[in-house]
Amino acid sequence: MDRPFRPDRRAPDLIRDAGPWLEPPHVTRMRARARDFAARVLEPRALAIDEQAGRPHPIGSADWEVLRAAAREGFLTCMAPRALGGDAARSAEVAAASEELARACGGLALLIGVSSLGLSALLFSLDVGLWVRVVRPAARERLEARERPTLFAWAITEPSSGSDVEHPEGLGRVVAPTWAERVTGGYLLHGRKSFTSNGSIARWIVVHAALDRARPRESWTAFLVDTQRPGFRAVRDELKLGQRASPATETEFDGAFVPELDRIGPEGSGFELTELILAASRAPVGAIATGIARGALEATLAALARLPDAHPASLRQGWVKDVVAEMTTRVHSSRLTYLDAALGFDAQIAPQGWLETGIGSAARGLHAALPERRLKRLTEAGFARFLAKLGRSGKLAAQLARASSAKVACSDAAVWVCDRACDLVPLEAPERRLVDKALRDAKLTQIYEGTNQINRLTLAEIVARTRLPTPRATPASA
Repeated sequence: MDRPFRPDRRAPDLIRDAGPWLEPPHVTRMRARARDFAARVLEPRALAIDEQAGRPHPIGSADWEVLRAAAREGFLTCMAPRALGGDAARSAEVAAASEELARACGGLALLIGVSSLGLSALLFSLDVGLWVRVVRPAARERLEARERPTLFAWAITEPSSGSDVEHPEGLGRVVAPTWAERVTGGYLLHGRKSFTSNGSIARWIVVHAALDRARPRESWTAFLVDTQRPGFRAVRDELKLGQRASPATETEFDGAFVPELDRIGPEGSGFELTELILAASRAPVGAIATGIARGALEATLAALARLPDAHPASLRQGWVKDVVAEMTTRVHSSRLTYLDAALGFDAQIAPQGWLETGIGSAARGLHAALPERRLKRLTEAGFARFLAKLGRSGKLAAQLARASSAKVACSDAAVWVCDRACDLVPLEAPERRLVDKALRDAKLTQIYEGTNQINRLTLAEIVARTRLPTPRATPASA
């Protein structure tokens, strides 16, 4: 007599877990934190927030209740070193949390997670002065009950060129980019940026601009803009189709002054910083896509479970089993793919404790003992050496390729999974709104953090440069 099947409750769930043999304990702990937060805070509000954000609304609208909850639980500044008030989270932890948040709502995952994108530029720059002046006050807000927590954003997309600025050749061909004018004590920024996630609600925005408009690639430099200073304006928030909970803003810089101390890295290092940020952030984007796909798959299974056996889309139908199996396979494979990229970045680029070591020096008095400008020169020299070492070793290119591959694979899989979910879930099912929203949300993951076309171009060029043999010279014919 056959025994009834009883699932092993100790075994990881194929749809939602990676397994302890692959995912390190610190990543699993962050995943559990985010899963609990998403269930308590995001899921009950996700559909209502999305519908409200889809209607015309004032610029700078966002769900501050969600952001306050995220700030209290440390998600907005989780990447900051512990000495500054953060959790010292790295790419894999951010990615795992992103999947869990996106499973509840892709837009709210972006609303919360994009602050880490802007923050990462400050952390990777090794600029101790900025850490102490800007990062520490923001990270310590988790202990306060602020009405509007401090948010960070990253403004890189140019209105005339889109994702081209994330590719060296594309950046070199940009016409009339955002530019910075040197003045006494700092710089004046001029121009516009498009599709800046959280651009209308962030206090600090990392902006990339050219010092020489005729040579944007060579003079590309990053600046930290205080949006409360004169010269900055949020022009408008786009009415988006997907991930509507996070505003996508067109921002304008009309002589916005940036002190020299708020330049991020040496002049001309902006593109290398871009590559470093993308090598870290494209895996979490893949994780957002995976979370969206997982949410759609789980909603599909819930809807199918209620269908009678005679229904043409019931789970007793062979074709339905085949589609569900493929959806599950793609979600599971996506998780393994983004974890590989994120763990690779953590191991090769940002090993455990590397930021803690830097802030430890500041805590021992480096920041207080040295004049700010001298400290700036020292930290920028260290950052330049760090970038040069990553370039010589090939580690940055390798991780950028891995991250680009993960971003493409996960986002394409998410769109496919969500499309199948829309095929399977009946129009009258309560889950229908969830899967329709999931498809809209998934599509955006193919576009931001570099379109998938730019990611494929980057991946192919790195593979060709590092793996293909150098062509031999053809002897001249007699």
